[in-house]
Amino acid sequence: MVSNLSISASIAIGLSSNLSQGIRFGSLSPGVSNQSAAAPDGTDGNTNQSGQTGLWVNVSSSGPAIDLCLGANRSLRDDSLAREINNTRNYTLAFHNSTNNLTLPGPMDRHEMPLALTNFSETGSLSSGSRVFLRFWLDVPDNQPAGAYTSNVTFRGVLQGSPCGSL
Repeated sequence: MVSNLSISASIAIGLSSNLSQGIRFGSLSPGVSNQSAAAPDGTDGNTNQSGQTGLWVNVSSSGPAIDLCLGANRSLRDDSLAREINNTRNYTLAFHNSTNNLTLPGPMDRHEMPLALTNFSETGSLSSGSRVFLRFWLDVPDNQPAGAYTSNVTFRGVLQGSPCGSL
């Protein structure tokens, strides 16, 4: 019996040290909009003193251009309370494809956090060495009870134009 294998490309996704520790918001107040994700030290993870984000994805590929897919497995949820914060209106992100611009993206470029792997091809096709800068915000509704809300976010690289697959 003969087995044949042909590998057309390899893709590697690397997360910045802040992002690899999760998208954390810390303690937030209900009724406040545009609350930024926090860095591991508790400071604003979206913007440091120089206006730069500490959240990015590095892309490496041995083949053709790739697209970046991203999605959450569910809305932010506190399982012990059986309560969630609806992603559709409240959990947003912005992204920008660049090799060296840490000051982008801005808050005007926001999108809802998708609840399925979504191809963010509007970042443009990515070549090896590309970096996608990210920022995350959360709006906590007025009547949201205190709790520990969680979800899992997945980043995936696929060949340009290919489906993202499922979470």
